[in-house]
Amino acid sequence: KRLRDDSRPSEVTLGYHYTKASNMTTIRQDGLMSRTEREASNIQATRGGATFGDGIYTGNNPDAFSSYGNVGLLVAILKGNQKRIHGPEPSDSD
Repeated sequence: KRLRDDSRPSEVTLGYHYTKASNMTTIRQDGLMSRTEREASNIQATRGGATFGDGIYTGNNPDAFSSYGNVGLLVAILKGNQKRIHGPEPSDSD
């Protein structure tokens, strides 16, 4: 309610985030964080994952971005700044 009262986005949607299994310990411990958020919290930033700029990448199609990691997470999304990125088309072998 407070977000709506402040005229900020308040709609929660579901999305998918893919990552490497080796990132799961940190995600479980600290949550999904952008590089800027990790650096501000003195958490070692991982390499890669910023093809289109700093942020947490999600998609609404569970198969569209599975090539970015071998672990898929279902995440609740409270939209802030966002940019629509179109991923690669799935191949027949997927």
